[in-house]
Amino acid sequence: MKSRRLPYVIAFLLLLLAEIGIGLFVRDRFIRPYFGDVLVTVLLCCLFRAVYPKGVRLLPVYAFAFAALVEVTQYVDLVKLLGWENSVFLSTLMGRSFAWADILCYAMGCAAFWAAEAIFRPRLQPLHLALQDTEWPFTYTDHDRQVVRAVVVDADGTYYFNRAVRDDDFGVSTIIETAGGGVEAGEDLHTAIRRELREELGAEVEILAEIGTVSDYYNLIHRHNINHFYLCRAVSFGDTQMTEDEVNTFHLSTLKLTYDEAVAEYERCKNCALGRVISARELPILHRAKEILDTL
Repeated sequence: MKSRRLPYVIAFLLLLLAEIGIGLFVRDRFIRPYFGDVLVTVLLCCLFRAVYPKGVRLLPVYAFAFAALVEVTQYVDLVKLLGWENSVFLSTLMGRSFAWADILCYAMGCAAFWAAEAIFRPRLQPLHLALQDTEWPFTYTDHDRQVVRAVVVDADGTYYFNRAVRDDDFGVSTIIETAGGGVEAGEDLHTAIRRELREELGAEVEILAEIGTVSDYYNLIHRHNINHFYLCRAVSFGDTQMTEDEVNTFHLSTLKLTYDEAVAEYERCKNCALGRVISARELPILHRAKEILDTL
């Protein structure tokens, strides 16, 4: 976390020195009235990121709204309305001269900050894993199944998974698994993952990123799975819409875990064959999801 804050701290200090220098030594008609206003919104964004380096994806928008609001207070001469016009400090701090050009400069500064973050933000390439089922002997596959799955996290950093309690051909097991399922005919992947998360978790989600694709096998039922994994943020929750098999055969329920708890749960599930197959597929995906979240 410190490494994420440091660039913003350095940028804030450099911009602060630049603004002080402009205020003390520059008396021109461009740098002082315009360039200084561009820099001030960048400075505000860097200060906020230095304190809160994660989240607040619309920070430049909020910074612009704040700066524009200050400019509106100058338009209505809030200092005079409050009876503070005799205070040199408050008059200087809040300002008393409105200009449309200032608002344009604030917008340019916020746009520059947004562009800089977009350019320098670390980019993680999607994973592509090809796994074999080492728990049951391979004989043949009779179908390929396109599957969508998601690592779902809410605004508080809680992760959502399915817990399945099974007693079938795969054995007796209680396992953790990402929510998801088969892609239906005519569906694109995004539509499919939204539907699956609505059915199994009751969640409406924002798709944040593609995590990757995992090819794996269930040799016991002769199936090849092509799993498409997404990182999703839960926006709201409602009632689940699970199928009869999901309720009565797999006994699905929702697990709410921290990242460390989820990793520990996958490790615990390695005590059974099916759990080992699922952990091999999903633990690397969970780790990559965490890495992606740390860049947002």
